[in-house]
Amino acid sequence: VDNPLVKNNKCLVCFSSNGLYFPNLNSELERVLSKERYEWESIIPYNNYSRVIFVRDVYKQWYIHGINENCNSIEKLSHLLTKLCDGYEAIYIGSSAGGYAAALVGRLAGAKYCFSFAGQFNLRELQKDPIKNKLLNEYIDYKYMDISNVVDNLYYFVPIKSVQDYDQYKRVRFNKNIYPILFNSSIHGIPFKPYAMKKILSLSEAELQKLIGLTHNSEVFSLKNLTASDFLYYMKRRFKNLILRSTNVKKRQR
Repeated sequence: VDNPLVKNNKCLVCFSSNGLYFPNLNSELERVLSKERYEWESIIPYNNYSRVIFVRDVYKQWYIHGINENCNSIEKLSHLLTKLCDGYEAIYIGSSAGGYAAALVGRLAGAKYCFSFAGQFNLRELQKDPIKNKLLNEYIDYKYMDISNVVDNLYYFVPIKSVQDYDQYKRVRFNKNIYPILFNSSIHGIPFKPYAMKKILSLSEAELQKLIGLTHNSEVFSLKNLTASDFLYYMKRRFKNLILRSTNVKKRQR
């Protein structure tokens, strides 16, 4: 997505996670494909970037086969994004599996820096699931199974009360090229309210550095990093969802 109204050379590359659709049914996959759905579309600050690129792995296997039959490897994906970001100052973002991909592909493609929200660095435990993570399980010798010492210039948002995320954090906490921003949260994924994301992705590196080394309260952090318009927008969406949920409950009770 190019925005001719934004006069800068900044590019944002957004990687979808394995939460792109659920449950893992062909009907859900077809729905995502038919609607051209990508994560991040509704919560990023478009006015800060002259180019935004959305990336997804519909097989939900940590981008091990890239994004399609032609761009079917991490190397091909990084090469494609290097070309698409040529001449731009590129920032890569993603959560969970998307965070893993943003960190790895961003490193290979020469991103200025990357954001990982509860992303993985070591996939060994996940590889042991032959049903849910079939491709990952089959590729025993996959060379990007552990990227703990590969990535750099990465802002890593960590919900440290999440068992899986704390385990990943322990693997990289001594890597000086990874900047951990800790949250007192057990929620895997983005550890603060979505209405704060636009502000976070608009912060300068100097402002981001001030967040490092602290353990943040998710609610307080969210309130500190919001705009009034975004807060009202998400509150309206939440209120609408609550009404729909309540209506559906009443229908089931009849």
